[in-house]
Amino acid sequence: MPIRDLNQLASDPFAGKIYDVCICGAGPAGITLARKLADIYSVCLLEAGDRHYTPESQDCYKGEITGEPYFPLDQCRLRYLGGASNHWGGACRPLDARDFEKRPFVKYSGWPISRQDLDPYLAEAKEIFDIPADEPEVPSAKGSEWLPPFRRHEQIEFWLSPQVRFGEKYEGELERTPSIDVYLNANVTDIWLEDNLKTTKYFEVTDYRGRKFKAHARLFILATGGLENPRVLLNANHQLPHGIGNEHDLVGRFFTDHPHQHLGEFLLEDDIRAQAQKDPVFMGKALPIKGRFLRPSKEYMRDARVLSYSLGVRPTFAMEREPDTPFKARLRDILCASELLRESAEFIKNGSVSCFDVDGYLKIQSEQEPNPESRIALAASTDRFDLRRMDMQWHRTDLDRRTIKDAALLVARLFPLSHRGRVRLERWLHEDPLHLPGPYDGTPSIVAGPHHMCTTRMADDPREGVVDRWQRVHSNTNLYIAGSSSFATGGFANPTFTIVQMSLRLADHLKTLRHKLA
Repeated sequence: MPIRDLNQLASDPFAGKIYDVCICGAGPAGITLARKLADIYSVCLLEAGDRHYTPESQDCYKGEITGEPYFPLDQCRLRYLGGASNHWGGACRPLDARDFEKRPFVKYSGWPISRQDLDPYLAEAKEIFDIPADEPEVPSAKGSEWLPPFRRHEQIEFWLSPQVRFGEKYEGELERTPSIDVYLNANVTDIWLEDNLKTTKYFEVTDYRGRKFKAHARLFILATGGLENPRVLLNANHQLPHGIGNEHDLVGRFFTDHPHQHLGEFLLEDDIRAQAQKDPVFMGKALPIKGRFLRPSKEYMRDARVLSYSLGVRPTFAMEREPDTPFKARLRDILCASELLRESAEFIKNGSVSCFDVDGYLKIQSEQEPNPESRIALAASTDRFDLRRMDMQWHRTDLDRRTIKDAALLVARLFPLSHRGRVRLERWLHEDPLHLPGPYDGTPSIVAGPHHMCTTRMADDPREGVVDRWQRVHSNTNLYIAGSSSFATGGFANPTFTIVQMSLRLADHLKTLRHKLA
């Protein structure tokens, strides 16, 4: 059936219908679920935006920031068909097995499932993202001899998808599938429960003309993203004053992102530079993920008491040509530059700004500690549907900061000790206490993913999480939460690949319930 614009329909398209499954949100999670469920279920897929960006839809994503500085909330998400995939850069990898495990020094760590529960969906997720089936998680070590000896660290790979836009890729399939009804400009503005307050009865759906409809189904799925999922649940407070699934005040808590920090730059000794120029991984891939990436071993994390991270040792364009001056001369120019000039430039050559003589830079993408005080709450202001806007209260912990500083100091020591070169660390890394830069602090860092995770986290115990191991809201018999809001912890890997793996797993589980829906 053609994708329909709810704004343009003259009559109620939901009247007299009871779908098997109703999905709110047509991003990577929602579209994956619709496609996989449609072979045995009738599916209603609701997208709050249009086929393309519209200001009226995007305005609903505005909100307040009362925690640490963060990106404007309407600029780090997209509200139209395809969701977050419309601005996704394509870097992806599965979570590591260690990310699912309990760590004694990380409170609230550990998932109720393991990586083995998601591995059966690895190949299908690769196919969805157009990643070659034989693409490895660990790159070849050939050519990496120029790297310092990062003991108790392991090389990893980030796969580069051709930036799959789910709306564009699957629009035709959604229209051709007779068991899927897709509605655009269909905003879920409330969730209504049966009299027992434990079973979802219907989604209230509102178009931009202000008309309200009731979408009935047997199973319901929220797939609106790591920020919007908790906002929808908290605003659904007409029958339950604190919102749906919020009996233990956990909806919106544990908000986690991936801190991204530019740590500094490095110069290589002349012979080491010549080796690095031949590294097929260092020089052979297109930006943005060209370089060598390392993660700490489980033993290193345990002994150093740090979180997981990906340390990127990445080239600048200067690596593609021979330097004008040898290593010692370049290093002397840097050391002799005035403190005033060094405040305003990465490196100085002969008294003038030069950002092209550095051989590479260091970047970290790190895990964030689960923190109940880092949360999504509701603000006093409201959107066009009279729904309370979001109040972002992002907080990074001492463990988050220590992890980043530990990695920076480690690499800064290793380069000169192993006679590879020299590292210049960003000035904020020398502060005590450490102050992590915000989005507008004038540093090269982008600060965070933005990857929105853990706000309806998964746990077997309803006192520790909003959803169970099958992503069902603990206190609701037929309401499920899809996407990265259901992550228990975030690891360091970009979440989109795992979102799709989890959505494939959830679809398989929901198919086992078919006999209960008859």
